[in-house]
Amino acid sequence: MSIGIYSFLYAGTLYVFSQKTIRGNGAAIIISLGGNTVLFGLAAIHNWIALTTSPGPSAVNVYQMIHAYALQPDDAPSTAPNDFLSNYDNWDTFGQGIILSLIIWVGDLLGPVSVRLSPLPFMILGLTPTTTPVLTSFAMYWWRDQDGISASIMGHIFKSISPVNIVLNCLTTGMIAYRIWRQREESRKVGLSVTSGMDLLTAVRIVIESALIYTLEMFLSIILFTVGHPSVLVVHHTLAPTIGIVFALIAIRSHVANHHTRSVHITSEIQSPWPQNSRLRASVDLNSLNGNQAGTMRIRSIAVEDDEQWGGAIGKSIAEGHSMGRPLGVHSPN
Repeated sequence: MSIGIYSFLYAGTLYVFSQKTIRGNGAAIIISLGGNTVLFGLAAIHNWIALTTSPGPSAVNVYQMIHAYALQPDDAPSTAPNDFLSNYDNWDTFGQGIILSLIIWVGDLLGPVSVRLSPLPFMILGLTPTTTPVLTSFAMYWWRDQDGISASIMGHIFKSISPVNIVLNCLTTGMIAYRIWRQREESRKVGLSVTSGMDLLTAVRIVIESALIYTLEMFLSIILFTVGHPSVLVVHHTLAPTIGIVFALIAIRSHVANHHTRSVHITSEIQSPWPQNSRLRASVDLNSLNGNQAGTMRIRSIAVEDDEQWGGAIGKSIAEGHSMGRPLGVHSPN
């Protein structure tokens, strides 16, 4: 079921990236698209590879579950299914562990791409690609040679993998939220009030809610692993598509939120080049700012106060729609 949902979301992600322009942010788009494609490919291998050892095409998960629960002998102990799924001497169990580790690595590398402008990029880029691979590399080595590392040491390593993933996930999510907030603050400093279909709260909510799926699964995995419950294997099997779903949701929801009509509203007081006691007040709207198209400027309302020495000529000229350049469609209040 999860791979079916992920397949649908990945198709939506491809559409989203097809609508983006490469100019200006081509590297980020290529990296994000490539990362999402790799995640989907690994998840597909994890779930839909055809096995030569089975009578016909079947998924790795289906193959494992059939052997673990349906093909056990009648006198097998009650722990036989869990023992089979935990036996890394089986090629399918070992292969799934490798694929899941690769998916986590790719997801950890995609995260810093989204926070490349944060104030702590080197900490993110230093911790994320190194910590998790080191821990999972110990695990992969131990799966094939359980005598090479003592069980007590591996117990501490296995217990630390999920907490480390949660910390890095929360850190990356926080940096994304900070980056969005900082960009909004920089826009305000230049005196512009930018209003679009996705405000700050919406952007932060999209990131946090999407990443929350993976975070909750990791919390559940920690609890089940700590109490020694065999259902932790079920959670591990769902991690492969879930990680891809997180990035697909972020891409799709951000695109939908940004698809609304964008407008920039600038309200200012324009000082006229005429005498100081003659002031021109206007409320200016810049609409239709879309991509490379120039905006259309309209003066919605205007009030002019001038000296009697000017004989009201300025106000009359403006009221008739004659500016110093091209007509601006100005209407003087009654």
